[in-house]
Amino acid sequence: MYSTLKSTTLFASAGDDDIAAIAPLASFRDYEEGSLLFCQDHAAETIFILVEGMVKLVSLRPDGSQITLRTVLSKEPFGALGAVRADAHYPATAEAMKRSKVIAIRSDEFRLLLLERPHLAQGLLGVITRYVREMQERFQEMVVAPVPRRIARALVRLAAQCATEAEGQKVVTLPFTRQDLAEIVGTTLYSVSRTIAEWERQGIVSTGRKRITVTNMELIKSLAQERD
Repeated sequence: MYSTLKSTTLFASAGDDDIAAIAPLASFRDYEEGSLLFCQDHAAETIFILVEGMVKLVSLRPDGSQITLRTVLSKEPFGALGAVRADAHYPATAEAMKRSKVIAIRSDEFRLLLLERPHLAQGLLGVITRYVREMQERFQEMVVAPVPRRIARALVRLAAQCATEAEGQKVVTLPFTRQDLAEIVGTTLYSVSRTIAEWERQGIVSTGRKRITVTNMELIKSLAQERD
């Protein structure tokens, strides 16, 4: 537990005595693919840190549709609002996209720890600031960028998490469906399917069951950077 906590973005700058105080509050939890770690609007009673696997944060819209706010990187915390406010609620639902292992810490216990060790709040503030900046960028992107560019940018972001080398060429296989991608970029399944089908015809991507493989990452990056 000690080395895992120290490797996380939340506690990277914590001292040995800090980690020793945090470790008794933390426990490992395992979730199968499709399991919900928490639900939107429920009390934010637990802070999570992703150790292995992949988790997406999904927001439900009033019309019943949903949008994927972000996918969580390994070693990143999520669901941390309860560390800031005792009456906080989760603003999104967290779903395991594949078998995942997390660290769980009760929000109320972490708040007490912050009172004793206020310097630990710096890590939490950095996480919240980064999330706010990401949401601002996503909102601006959804307002002004055409759908193909938004899809390309989403693939570039996701590929940074899943990149592998194959046959001397960067080939990135992402565990996402077209519906997942539509929720990530905030558009319709039809729009994503039309764009992906054209890119498949051009040999830029290929698709399969619950996966999208980028076979020409340089071109995807170029499409993501295009300007009107």
